Amino acid sequence: MNNFILWSLYVTLFFYCIIDGYQTKLLLDLGADEFNPWLRWLMDITGTWLSMLLFKVFLLIGLGVLLFTKYNQRIHEDAQKPGT
Repeated sequence: MNNFILWSLYVTLFFYCIIDGYQTKLLLDLGADEFNPWLRWLMDITGTWLSMLLFKVFLLIGLGVLLFTKYNQRIHEDAQKPGT
């Protein structure tokens, strides 16, 4: 059951990332400015919003993968304890 909850959070995080990136792209197309200085710097270097979208996608997917691997590591360590 815990694995189902973890995967649900991971999938939700992925879809949130896609929606957030699309919403940011639409706002940038309407003339809004990016508030995050790192993303603004990244967009100034490449000259496009695509770099910002890739950054957001890989950042959030990376966080999801870290959550998943930490969870699996904890399960593996619990299984190695004697008497379990």
